[in-house]
Amino acid sequence: MMIAGKLSTKTIDKMLKESVGIKDETKASLKSNYHLRQMLDRMEDGLGASSCRESQLDNMVWNAQHTKEPIEFWHRDIIECGKWLLQQRAYTQYLSYAPEKRFEDDGNRVYSEMYTADWWWERQSSLDAGDTMVPMIFVSDVTHLTNFSGDKKAWTVYMTIGNLPATVRMAPSQHGILLVALLPIPVKMRDVRIAEYNTQKEYNRMIQQHILHHVLRPLIDANRHMSCAQCADGYFRHSVASPAAWIADYPEHRDLHNISNGYCYYNTDTRASRECLTCHNVHHGPNVLWDLDCVVNHLPKPDLLHTMQPGMLKHLLGWLQDFLKQHKRLELFNIIWLSVPPYLDMAQPQKAYEEVSNWQGKEIKPSSHEGLKERKRWGHGRVVERDVEVPAAP
Repeated sequence: MMIAGKLSTKTIDKMLKESVGIKDETKASLKSNYHLRQMLDRMEDGLGASSCRESQLDNMVWNAQHTKEPIEFWHRDIIECGKWLLQQRAYTQYLSYAPEKRFEDDGNRVYSEMYTADWWWERQSSLDAGDTMVPMIFVSDVTHLTNFSGDKKAWTVYMTIGNLPATVRMAPSQHGILLVALLPIPVKMRDVRIAEYNTQKEYNRMIQQHILHHVLRPLIDANRHMSCAQCADGYFRHSVASPAAWIADYPEHRDLHNISNGYCYYNTDTRASRECLTCHNVHHGPNVLWDLDCVVNHLPKPDLLHTMQPGMLKHLLGWLQDFLKQHKRLELFNIIWLSVPPYLDMAQPQKAYEEVSNWQGKEIKPSSHEGLKERKRWGHGRVVERDVEVPAAP
């Protein structure tokens, strides 16, 4: 109750110290907010530290220069993770167990959450009567950890379910997204020839596919992806886990779909012949996504961060800089840019736009909003910024 009510640390400490509405036996076991949270962390809910398993590929090493380093990775059972999310009482009012069709007053179809999509209806029609669809949504990203300890990186894979609405899945306080795997990054080689380097890249792709096959095995196994799960409302349902989406940036999808760099991953149709796949620059070898019960081309979903913000918007603002420079209006834009006050999640700019060498997603998002707004304002002839009037260039 105290944590769910979002009470501050000082308030909880004061309540425990003064025994406000707390029985004596409870007071004896709870001494402070820190002690309370320690006890909560020790409570086993089925997804504690014991749910993480360390595995390694037998009789396989990274390369000839690293023969003593085993290929190790951490992972969880993704089916058990899905069951854990379904049985959380905190999600009782949010979970959806069947598809819906919603309409406006004028009869137009409304698409919002995943359970209102045609995909869920099509998948539900292929199931037996009474089965409950559990759409699996995966999110992966290679994370840069540190430069001070050997340029460390980690490849994290997260998972959530489409039965939860997007507002709950994406809220950090709701814990609706679970870490299901921590995959290894291929070890670099030194002083190798181009031919050996290309062979090693092919070998690294094979290792990655083997590891992904190990992590996604519960979804591949016909006896595992169907199970009886207790849900948050107390009822048991025959649930069917199905891959619905994989959200990642382009380098991630390139490795997942085993294609060459710079080519589209929407052409990796499993029904195509080997010669046709080669024409679409798909590498030879296994692809774990082809073994899943889904249409592989439907798994990739738009990544707004990399596609829109550091992608198209950054490209658009870069083009805008060249345009302004050509028409001798860049100095005007910089004056407006540096005069923008702090607003919501956007800090006041300290440098001109072109002086920033590396934009992050959290920076480019508000910056793009303000930049496009200013583009509209100065494009009409005169720009007035608070109490300072700046004449537009002729």
